[in-house]
Amino acid sequence: MSAFKSSLMEPSANEVGTSPMTQEERQVKRLLLDAINCTQSDDFYRYFDLFTPDAVWMMPAKRYDVSLPEAKQFYRFTEKFRFEQHVTIDEVEIFKGRGFARLTFDGYLVAKRDQTARPIRSVSRHLWLFALGLDGQWLLTRDIWNNPSAIEVHGRESYLG
Repeated sequence: MSAFKSSLMEPSANEVGTSPMTQEERQVKRLLLDAINCTQSDDFYRYFDLFTPDAVWMMPAKRYDVSLPEAKQFYRFTEKFRFEQHVTIDEVEIFKGRGFARLTFDGYLVAKRDQTARPIRSVSRHLWLFALGLDGQWLLTRDIWNNPSAIEVHGRESYLG
């Protein structure tokens, strides 16, 4: 099992008890950063290229799992809106050929074309599961997420806007 810092930064040689990232950790770091960058870009659909064909999304308020084609349909709104969010990687763990990352996205959906449209508050917490494929490439396999709506969450300011 391997874990690395939420900052995804290579530890310095001066840090006691740390060692440089392994090749596996660097590959997972690249996957996670690529996925985050896709979600924040004007080309959101590249995000889906980072998933296995049998990927599953567990979305809030859904009683069923969502497949890759359904997820692409759900995220069609990104043609008109861009996510502008601060992303925190809360935890990353790598096991033998599998792993997970806990992430928090906090910010706004901003209209791409209508400059007069007000931004829409967008906060979500995600559990991304990933696996090493037979070809040696790490890909996302699951996106399990929720949208916190509490007035206060662990002493933090309101997520409601």
